[in-house]
Amino acid sequence: MDIRLRNIAKIAEADIKVDGVSIIGGYNDTGKSTVLKSIYASVNLFRNADQKVRAERRSSLFSAIADRTTYFDPDGYGGSLAHILINFADMFSERWFRDGNESFTAFKQIFRECASRDEEAPDQQLDDQIFTDEFLRPIYEKVEEVLKRPRETYMKYIGEMYIRSAFSGQMNHLGSNDAAKIQIQSEDAEHYLEVKENRITDMSYASVSKPDAIYLPTYNVLDLIKDRSSRFRFRTGNRYSMEDELRKYLTSEGDARQTYEAYSEREANISAIKEILKEVVHGELQMEGNGKLSFKDDSLEKNIDMSNVASGMKTFLAIQKLVENGYLKKNGILLIDEPETNLHPEWHLKFAEIIVLMYKYMGISTVANSHSPYFIRAIEVKLADYGMKENGNFYLMEKMDNGRCYLKNVTDRTNELYQRLYMPLQYL
Repeated sequence: MDIRLRNIAKIAEADIKVDGVSIIGGYNDTGKSTVLKSIYASVNLFRNADQKVRAERRSSLFSAIADRTTYFDPDGYGGSLAHILINFADMFSERWFRDGNESFTAFKQIFRECASRDEEAPDQQLDDQIFTDEFLRPIYEKVEEVLKRPRETYMKYIGEMYIRSAFSGQMNHLGSNDAAKIQIQSEDAEHYLEVKENRITDMSYASVSKPDAIYLPTYNVLDLIKDRSSRFRFRTGNRYSMEDELRKYLTSEGDARQTYEAYSEREANISAIKEILKEVVHGELQMEGNGKLSFKDDSLEKNIDMSNVASGMKTFLAIQKLVENGYLKKNGILLIDEPETNLHPEWHLKFAEIIVLMYKYMGISTVANSHSPYFIRAIEVKLADYGMKENGNFYLMEKMDNGRCYLKNVTDRTNELYQRLYMPLQYL
């Protein structure tokens, strides 16, 4: 997959390959994290787009139906009416996505069927009210509006939610009126996104059924997931938030209705990641009955509270949990901001090998930015050791005279990366 970025925050231009292991080096404040955020927002917008639009439309249908209780309850029938409408919202959305029948007649039939099944049956006075066209027509008009809403409207909304999350609503360069542009070219699809004043102005895409990209920030998200209440206390209210998505991936399993093939792949991945991590992880994360996340060390009887787990260990535990829960898998993309954080230099080398092995045995691509010459050199060496040199891509962020930055491909001359990283030692 080749991704082209133009005019995003301080980045003037950046072309990067997301296939295998891609490493970005450079000084602070040159836009390395911006590259990762751009990949996250754009890739996740277009991957599984059909499912995301469906989920948004379903959410809109539920809101259009269930929220109508505030308009149609003049006589105090709130409890039973609200219950019926909430159940009807679920039933109608399921039937519509299955059958596609959006006529008012079908709408009324499903409503009557739902009301007749409801255990909290309304009394006769309410029964006479809620089956009339006068009551149902306004609800249906709201539903019809949702059903006829263009797919592109939802895609634009989803994209802008990703932009709001990744860039705090500031994707465009603050000193320029030029549109931000992202082009993604892969074997199975081509996508394009244009953003001006932090609003999507143009888009072309094809929905691709592949795992969403996962972003690991410099801080460790496991520190925010101490118990069930903390999983919701820090929610942003944006379902496309990087933090909220990561919390979900770490605390809940993937689709429970998975196929045999998906189940088999997941079991194979779990075995693979445990083998890959065996030298650094001797246990696993566990969710206790109270929703508290803890670490079960293989050598101890009692679980260890997350606050007492070594900071460097938490990143490896998070990766293992993402695989176990079925979110990090083949064709997945792992975006890591400064993976060397909290790690001894020896573990820089080990982490590099883990990333290479995840691609070799699990098909998971990684894009990481780093200031560690140990880590970057280890990536280069391990790729060669495993006969995968062609799967490595190395980049250097450079700053131009006007303060804007660009991404320079140094795959064939990585010495340029090391010169920047070793320069402080030369000063000393």
